[in-house]
Amino acid sequence: MPPDAAIARLTGTPGLPHPVAGVKFDLDGTALPFPGNTVICLLPQDTPEHAALAALSAELVAPPTWGAKLAALDPASYHMTVFNGVHARARRPEEWPAGLPLDAPIPEATRFFAERLRGVRAPSGFAMRPAGLGPTRGGGTVLRLQPRDAGTAQQLTALREAVSQALGLRRPNHDRYTFHLTLNYSLAWLSPGEAAGLVAMQHRLGEAFAARHPVLRFPAAALCTFETLNAFRPVLRLG
Repeated sequence: MPPDAAIARLTGTPGLPHPVAGVKFDLDGTALPFPGNTVICLLPQDTPEHAALAALSAELVAPPTWGAKLAALDPASYHMTVFNGVHARARRPEEWPAGLPLDAPIPEATRFFAERLRGVRAPSGFAMRPAGLGPTRGGGTVLRLQPRDAGTAQQLTALREAVSQALGLRRPNHDRYTFHLTLNYSLAWLSPGEAAGLVAMQHRLGEAFAARHPVLRFPAAALCTFETLNAFRPVLRLG
């Protein structure tokens, strides 16, 4: 992503409300209730890559100029999303499985997911390459991930198709989805100077991490539930 585009994501659009503050996190960085479910691969906590990402995340929020405007995630939550589930704040037909009422409580939705996904076959894990750090459209920081090889890419595509068909859910961006691991969320838009500093740090830390950890190995995907974005509880292991 060009630096100018990255900076624009961090400074936001004047006049538009911030998409995270008061919704996913309080202004002091406390995770707010945000119940939902998702299909993810949790990064094992007993690996060098996990420890390195936790240290990298702490470094990103350390500068006093912008640190208070970012909410670092609990390292125990680090994961790669394979297929986005549902959450209580997005009850729109295009974001919801066919056959599940739009007003279904999240626990009911998770039971629906588990029943539909029980027969889905999935690989035992995925090897991914780090492809740099960058901002999301909401101003948070993600580690971009790419399949290590063509075989892994095919496996991920096949799994996403199987999950989509089983759930009756295919979002408009299904074929354009990019894999990532989220490290922090934005709490407030940055000034242009702050954004430029963070983008430079993301570039430097992302390159250093990829050089030391060229492959991240994720275990099998699992359907998980969450009450906040700091903790994910496995319900059903796929495969």
